[in-house]
Amino acid sequence: MAKIKKKHVLRIGYPLGEAANLAVEAMKHDKFEAKGREVKMQLLQAVLSVPEQYYKHQILGPVAQALKPIVHPKDAPKYPELLAEPVPTRIWGKREIERGAIDQIEIAAKLPVARQAALMPDAHQGYGLPIGGVLATENAIIPYAVGVDIGCRMCLTVYDLPAKHLDRYSYQLKQMLVEHTVFGAGKGPENPMDDPVLERPEF
Repeated sequence: MAKIKKKHVLRIGYPLGEAANLAVEAMKHDKFEAKGREVKMQLLQAVLSVPEQYYKHQILGPVAQALKPIVHPKDAPKYPELLAEPVPTRIWGKREIERGAIDQIEIAAKLPVARQAALMPDAHQGYGLPIGGVLATENAIIPYAVGVDIGCRMCLTVYDLPAKHLDRYSYQLKQMLVEHTVFGAGKGPENPMDDPVLERPEF
């Protein structure tokens, strides 16, 4: 007896959610339980390919019905095409920014509602936008266009030191940054920290 697990149905294209869960449960039915895994997977593949043929099936019907709106989205909205070229985009510190973050801002800058975009030197890959990314749009609000590091920010401090000081003490300076750059909820909600710098008008 070969059990069918969720990872098996996801591997052949079932969407994560109700359809995948129902497919796994259906294969536990007495009618299918004793069959080999290959036979079960072929059957589930058939349901995935032509769900309309299984809508009324006593056991596989619920699986097919769960696939219906996903496999055959007859009324799917028509989305506008992306612009051929991205709108003007300014990227600070591009050499140090990971490729995924740059790709995200470039795609966002091709949205038809985009007017200008920018990427800060601390940028890294996020969700709708890279963290450290800014997208100006016209007549549009995009709730998903955030990197999800809400409250993430940068502050520049100018010290009266010669440039060669950075090379000479680079290791020590890096350690100082790692040990002391903690603001806001930095150490977690159970041990909140704050700093007077957060009250400055720049923030």
